[in-house]
Amino acid sequence: YIAVESIDLSTNVQEEGTKSHKITDVWAYFEGEALGVFELPAQIPALNEGTGTLILLPGIKNNGISDTREVYPFYEGIEKEITISPLTTTNVTGTTTYKDLSNFRFRTDFEVSSGFELKEGNGDIFIISNPNLVFEGTRSLQGKIANGSSFLRVGTSTIFSIPANAETEVYLELNYRSNAIFEVYLTGYTGSQSATLEVINIAPREEWNKIYIELTNFIKSLQAEAYEFGFVMEDPTDDGNDPTVYWD
Repeated sequence: YIAVESIDLSTNVQEEGTKSHKITDVWAYFEGEALGVFELPAQIPALNEGTGTLILLPGIKNNGISDTREVYPFYEGIEKEITISPLTTTNVTGTTTYKDLSNFRFRTDFEVSSGFELKEGNGDIFIISNPNLVFEGTRSLQGKIANGSSFLRVGTSTIFSIPANAETEVYLELNYRSNAIFEVYLTGYTGSQSATLEVINIAPREEWNKIYIELTNFIKSLQAEAYEFGFVMEDPTDDGNDPTVYWD
């Protein structure tokens, strides 16, 4: 067997941001032969013997859905020279990085400014520094619907361009925790015209969670000159359980 406990991520924090990840799977190959797809931690059966090259491709749950596990296109594969012997387990560890061609069009860690603003509705968004609530570093962003209100929309305070050619894959990586469902939206701007698409609804999570949200088809559909993304929170019942979301 080949045992892979987990895969780590190393980043250039100043250019690429957080090293947080949610790598859940590996696509394994030994000497060019596919061994299969395995959930981490993995025990990979190998009929091969001898020394050779093992390649592990880091995988994620696309849009947080267990049925859509994919190789994450921005993480480098991990290559190791290993020796497989009969009736033994070969332990493998590995660290991936972002591919050199990865392009970060929008990135914020809320340490200096939020990069977001209140677009519509009644409520508050503000930087928090409570260490019991912050994800990492010293600050995170909190959004909260005001008492008696039912709607809040938070979006990026600037717009940015994203290429929309057939080869370009686009993802939003997000760390969050919430006590209510919230929606991720994408707005495209071309001249004085704009169009908004609902991307995904994200379920509540008591603990911080990482999600990889694919925007590729939404970008291709909008074909806009510039984009804004953001979050919509709703409280249709006003039952006193104030919807609150934290982002990082």
